[in-house]
Amino acid sequence: MPGRNTLGAPKGLLRHRRTTGDEFWKKKLRDAEELKTRQAEYNEAVPTNAKVIFYESMSGARMMDSPYALFARIFDDPAFRDHHHVWSVRSQDLVPDELKDEPRVTFVTRNTDAHMYFLALAGHIIGNSLLPEHFVRKTEQKYLNTWHGIAYKALGRTEDSPLGAAGSVYNLLQATHVLTPCPFMTETELSRFSLRGVFSGSLAEIGYPRQDLMLNMHQDRASRIKEELGLDPDRKTVLYAPTWRGNKGTARFDADQLEKDIDSLTKLDANVVFQAHHIMLRHIKDVDYGNIIVPPPSIVTNELLAVTDLLISDYSSIFFDFLATNKPIVHYLYDYDAYPYVSGWSGTTVTEQISPTT
Repeated sequence: MPGRNTLGAPKGLLRHRRTTGDEFWKKKLRDAEELKTRQAEYNEAVPTNAKVIFYESMSGARMMDSPYALFARIFDDPAFRDHHHVWSVRSQDLVPDELKDEPRVTFVTRNTDAHMYFLALAGHIIGNSLLPEHFVRKTEQKYLNTWHGIAYKALGRTEDSPLGAAGSVYNLLQATHVLTPCPFMTETELSRFSLRGVFSGSLAEIGYPRQDLMLNMHQDRASRIKEELGLDPDRKTVLYAPTWRGNKGTARFDADQLEKDIDSLTKLDANVVFQAHHIMLRHIKDVDYGNIIVPPPSIVTNELLAVTDLLISDYSSIFFDFLATNKPIVHYLYDYDAYPYVSGWSGTTVTEQISPTT
């Protein structure tokens, strides 16, 4: 059962809320205009608290990516012991057991009063994608957008989509701070998201915090992950981490192909781990994974990479992260001829390095 803190917070932080109980924590608003109105009301009524930090990864998919890496570092730092942390998650089932009774962490779900309330309360907001379209940053709030990978697929403005992704542009323009991992992504975000000449915040080309989870993992954490996954210490560990197909809104994945791949992977003399992109999960139900290891949500992707000896992937930008380990990568591109016409490409600077035989 969820601990008391999965749907709670210190009373001192809740004095400005307009509803209580399930109406505050669980009831979701569905109407877009009502959401905008309610968020505006909270922005007006709730004073900003510089010691509250709000985190969200991929619309609340789970605690993951660079926001999680920053949380893990800040949470353990004695200098921030008096700060309260708020995580946006799609389901309370995604709350790690070790945090369910942690008084310094609160969990909220999108489109609830609780989510909007803490968005208005937090002095610092950390995200890696898009916050809700009803979010409007208050002047005194600091908003860090870390983004979530090197643009392997088409992103933002392209020849086929000259206006680009309006939601991403609107969201990034509200950020006070933006991180990029390399010159390629700096240029991509400035040009593909129409930031050049209009972005008034700070853009820092300093890498992704999530890489620290992989490159600087403590040995005791690595041992716990291996134990939790049930890895055989006498075997190498292979991670298969494919991405979704199609476009946002029409995402898909070939479950039949996956079943064939899983069948082949089960024959390897290795610990084989399967990590699906979170968008894929709705398309691959009822798949028999056999002896393939499927990690729980409590183990984030970059932690998996830390205990991986070989990565198998396709068009996922995960391989850019894994390059830093100098370990082998297999690019499994079974639909290479069709894929570029479905999802597009970011440009030859990336794709010329990859071929069907890599």
